[in-house]
Amino acid sequence: MANSDERHQAGTGASEPELPEFGELATPEEQARARSRYGEARPGNSLPSASPAPKPQPRPSNVSIQSNRQGRFDRMATIFLLAVELMFIVSSIGGYLNLGEAMSKVFDQLGMTDYSPPASASTWGIAVLLIQSIIWIVTAVWAYSRLSQLKSAWWIPLVGGIVSFLSSVLVFAILISGDPSVQDFITHQGS
Repeated sequence: MANSDERHQAGTGASEPELPEFGELATPEEQARARSRYGEARPGNSLPSASPAPKPQPRPSNVSIQSNRQGRFDRMATIFLLAVELMFIVSSIGGYLNLGEAMSKVFDQLGMTDYSPPASASTWGIAVLLIQSIIWIVTAVWAYSRLSQLKSAWWIPLVGGIVSFLSSVLVFAILISGDPSVQDFITHQGS
């Protein structure tokens, strides 16, 4: 763009005056034209109006501080319970993979020395391990989603642990109930 002297000399032929370059001073009329060109027309006002002061942010109340403490406790309790459940699953992998041998030891300790585990015992053990792992994954995902929504989640690992335990008991009950030597042992124990 030309400087102000060249603009005044070049003259009157331009239909619209040029805007001042960076560092040049514009007259109030030039400022008003520039504002109207860019949608900021304020007749008779060459200075921009002051923007309103930002509203102060409210201070956290005792309720929000207390809920933050509860949120921290909830998060720690949830993670702790999920870790305990995971440790239980990991520590029982060996027993589930060799379920027939583990059941033989248990029944031997009960005094049932003639027990022989069924051939499907290791398949049932793998099934129990998979069921518990799936329940733990569902529990962890559900707890994480509740925690990310800032909702209470400490009870979710407890429910997951109870469901996992009951599913294991159900699978073992099915496995044991079909064994005639166990049924004979149970009927003779009572008499």
